[in-house]
Amino acid sequence: MKTSRQRIRLVCPAFALAFALALGAFLPEPSHAAADSDPRTTTRGITLAWNPVPRAVGYEVELGSDPSIQKVLHRRQTQELQTELKLPPGSYYFRVRGIHALGSPGPWSEITRVIANRSPPRALLPLKDEVLEQESLPPEGLSLRWEAGISGSVYLLEIETEDGTVTRLRPAQAELRWPPPRSGKYRWRAGFEIPTGEDWGAWSAFVIEGPEPPLPGFWERLAMSAGLQLTSNTYSESPSPGHQQLAWTGKFAVTAPLTADGRWEAQTSAYATLFALTQNRDLSVRYVGWNARLGYTLPWPPSPWKLSLVSGYYYTTMLVPSRELGFENLHGPQLYPAVRRQFASGDQLAFYMKYAPISPNFESFSLSNRELALGGGYSFALPGGKTIGMTLDIASLELDYHGTAVRSRSISIGASYGF
Repeated sequence: MKTSRQRIRLVCPAFALAFALALGAFLPEPSHAAADSDPRTTTRGITLAWNPVPRAVGYEVELGSDPSIQKVLHRRQTQELQTELKLPPGSYYFRVRGIHALGSPGPWSEITRVIANRSPPRALLPLKDEVLEQESLPPEGLSLRWEAGISGSVYLLEIETEDGTVTRLRPAQAELRWPPPRSGKYRWRAGFEIPTGEDWGAWSAFVIEGPEPPLPGFWERLAMSAGLQLTSNTYSESPSPGHQQLAWTGKFAVTAPLTADGRWEAQTSAYATLFALTQNRDLSVRYVGWNARLGYTLPWPPSPWKLSLVSGYYYTTMLVPSRELGFENLHGPQLYPAVRRQFASGDQLAFYMKYAPISPNFESFSLSNRELALGGGYSFALPGGKTIGMTLDIASLELDYHGTAVRSRSISIGASYGF
């Protein structure tokens, strides 16, 4: 026995009515030959639901197979806000109206077409776990085929690579020519778009064997981003008075994948205080720093999650013209894990934690002198591979240097543009 469900909603302009088509449990399914010869041997549970109508004590529902509902397949009255039917797959049209206390009905809602597919689309080609030779693929690309739905169905397609990147398409029919970018493992699924969401079939996997393509040129591998952050910083240094400020911080980062699969990547970034908005002392304080990192994405966890281990070097200094306070040439190694979640739309959610033992003026390190940081962000995918991101970062720095205790706390929230 198979089960599947989808839900569709209609809004009535006169009474703000809405409907939903929910596909419920199958009846015992006959053989495929019987189902193909007589599609009415398989029915699906349908739930029609709507919003309440003011002063209505009941509702009347009509369902037909033509756009004008000249031939009514089902008509019923109910005091509930939903009613259930069992219908074979196909195209249907229905409307609903409220019935008032004296028995007089209100106007009908607009007639809207709904499609009840027998089940979510099943992948047909390539076969499950099929191994294909890249050289044998036609120039126009690999043919992906799946079960067609009722005429008028809106198709969706998702193709996922082994690094978790998902390509989302809207084919016009139940077949698509897709040129794979390189050899590797892939999985894909087809679905229907329905008014209240999506109805997906099961994933199917295949492998394309062939030589690895050459790594793109250096400039083609670069991904750059520029951002602006609003930073609140509290700095204390014994025995000097502390300093607090709210300032704009500018950031710039460059990332370059080092391998074709994207598992190894290098990154460098720089930041600087642009100008202060508010501060508790008439003192010009600016922070300048840079990072150089090398990261590796682990093969676990499975897509769409990614876990990367990143290490590198960290440098920062304070620019204070009066030299009343501050540190200089603070540096040290850094290590942090980063977790990313890739969405089908291309959007990405990311979190990180950082630990960096530090030392001023290039002296020896002490583990008690360190910076801890954590943060995250969400990036929205734009056409052409560009992104817009939102970030939140929290950092804490502690340093004891020749009897002077330095403490710094900062919170930054900002936006960035990737290109």
